[in-house]
Formats: sequence, structure tokens, C-alpha cells
Amino acid sequence: MRESVKSKLMDKLDRALRNAEISITFEVMSLFTEKTYNEKLDYLAEEFNLSPKRIEGILHEMKN
Repeated sequence: MRESVKSKLMDKLDRALRNAEISITFEVMSLFTEKTYNEKLDYLAEEFNLSPKRIEGILHEMKN
């Protein structure tokens, strides 16, 4: 397999795993904390170095 193809596949896998981790973390926080929706978005944005808007987009993608 060419290195660039392998690298692209690994990047795609890394993003998929990150997105799953974000979604699961959000759901667990919903069950076990009293944080507001925006507090959870802010926490995840800081934890994953993404904007709250991007976190929201990931959560929406993962629900579909």
C-alpha cells in the first residue's frame, strides 16, 4: 500500500475514533453530571482542541 494512501486511511480512522470518543463522553456527562449543554460543549472543545460549534457538528453527525 502506498504510504500516502495508508496515511489517509489512518487519519480517517483517527477522526472516526475521536468522534466516537466525543459522542460517548458527551452521553456519559449527560448521565452523571449536572452540566448544561453549553458547559459540556465547552469542556469537550477544550479537551479535544476543537470549537464548540465543531463539537456540536460531530454530535449531530454521530446521531445520524
